[in-house]
Amino acid sequence: MLRRQALLLLAVLCLAPAARAQTPWQPFQSPVDGFSILFPGKPEQSQKDFGKGAIFHQFLVDSGDTAFLVLYTQYAPGTFVGKDPALILDKSKEGLIAGLKVSVRVDRSFDFALNSARELVIDDEHGSTQVYRIYVVRDRLYQVICGGPKGFEKTPEAQRFQDSFQLVTR
Repeated sequence: MLRRQALLLLAVLCLAPAARAQTPWQPFQSPVDGFSILFPGKPEQSQKDFGKGAIFHQFLVDSGDTAFLVLYTQYAPGTFVGKDPALILDKSKEGLIAGLKVSVRVDRSFDFALNSARELVIDDEHGSTQVYRIYVVRDRLYQVICGGPKGFEKTPEAQRFQDSFQLVTR
């Protein structure tokens, strides 16, 4: 599942049309989905049921040469009970980069609102940089992803997007 997400972001970055006109950053909040964030435009939403209680949700703004996504998978109740969040994050990272020609430049763990999280900065073979922040929150795995040209992780846009993610009461 994470591999598909990485391929989706790669496709958006490599095959995207010319950049669209600038849209002002706007808050997006979904109490049902349990988060709020600032997007540079209105996100396109989709979801897919993978069966066995796992439902994948995606919120995407494709800005041409950059992309901004929030993905989360809602797992069946109790899926993560008793499991070490660090191991869940390790498996998420492994699934994300498996079989791809990428280099992981940053890999840091941190706590976020009393939840375990990991940040990855990944460079791919096409000269793009992707920033992933992955959060384990009860039976959800959130991924806040943005990507663009090499060095994108240092831009105000990438930092604004990543830093604006918040959990909200659902």
